[in-house]
Amino acid sequence: MATEMKDADEDFEYEARKRPEDEDFGLDDFMRRHLARSFFVQQQVDLAEAIFTGWESRNRYLILDGAGASFLTAEETTNFISRNAFGADRGFEIVFNDFSGRPVLRLARSSACGWKMCLFPCFRHKMAVYYPPTRLIGHVKQNCGVWCAPSSLSITDEDEDDVMSVLGSCCPFSLRRLGLDLDFSVTSTRTGQNVTTISKKFGGFLREIYTDASQYGADLDVERLGVKEKVLVLAATFLIDFLYFEKSPSVERTHD
Repeated sequence: MATEMKDADEDFEYEARKRPEDEDFGLDDFMRRHLARSFFVQQQVDLAEAIFTGWESRNRYLILDGAGASFLTAEETTNFISRNAFGADRGFEIVFNDFSGRPVLRLARSSACGWKMCLFPCFRHKMAVYYPPTRLIGHVKQNCGVWCAPSSLSITDEDEDDVMSVLGSCCPFSLRRLGLDLDFSVTSTRTGQNVTTISKKFGGFLREIYTDASQYGADLDVERLGVKEKVLVLAATFLIDFLYFEKSPSVERTHD
């Protein structure tokens, strides 16, 4: 599998739906209303994956606002081979739609299973964020660190200048077994102040043991975050999920 992988920006070709209005018409108002103060992400449990087959299926999510009302659906676009051969290191595209079917947001990450990981041990995951789905607004990147160092990500703008940093606990994948909520602190690189905390919510022992379905929540700083920054924080939640909580129980046992 030593073939060269393209950058996440070019890894997937997105075809926007044909609509009479511009795809970004009213999007900021829509997202400003629903991402006003907080959001929650609920990954949908696939019973076939959890109980019957053990094969990794496409991830599906509901995104809820602070009032508990769902306002977006999200679904991973991958194939069977990449999900089950590469696991959490697979490349993916996730498209978010509102309930009218309008595409709102798109995330894209190339696979980390290519030659870069072999030649450069510090090469890490990088995910592109598009809002609306054809306009690049930034990236979320995993930072290099020693084994079991605190989990660390950088959130950048479209020019790849850092705008926020994300810092979590050491070995979050192992700590989830303790039944604790795990926090990832998000700090503005400009002011050095905390702007939100992304929390991985403990889903109960049966859910955690038999599935990799995750639940997250975040309270957003209304004063310091605009719509674009809130969208980037929401996007960072999904890279956190793939990096630290996506592995299936069978894969998890190999790391004990």
